[in-house]
Amino acid sequence: MSEYPKSKIVLKQAQTQAEVEKRGEVGKPSASRKDDYGKPPLNLLDRYSLEQVASVLAFGAEKYHAHNWRGGLASSRLSAAALRHIFAWLDGENLDTESGLSHLAHAQCCLMFLLRLMKDKPELDDRYKGEGR
Repeated sequence: MSEYPKSKIVLKQAQTQAEVEKRGEVGKPSASRKDDYGKPPLNLLDRYSLEQVASVLAFGAEKYHAHNWRGGLASSRLSAAALRHIFAWLDGENLDTESGLSHLAHAQCCLMFLLRLMKDKPELDDRYKGEGR
């Protein structure tokens, strides 16, 4: 499991499972029973947004190679890239001039990389920690 905190929805699912167990309904045959308590509700993800991110990934796979980012990038590079795309969007530019794809999808992609790399390669976290921190 991830070291990141679980969402309120996942925690609510776990509470619901505990209530089912308390009532003694665990293990009883049911046509609607599914052991998915405590699992992230992936059905809440937005298909359009994910497809836009996938398009950015396809662009990157062609420009570099697929999964290139998994080799690691400093957190400062990824956060700076995400912010550049967000600032371009805030300035009224919807599409990245190089790829023709959404700046927001590019930012999501950068943040996805950052989130995964902070889990897998925490040594790449080069954020400024402040004086004496």
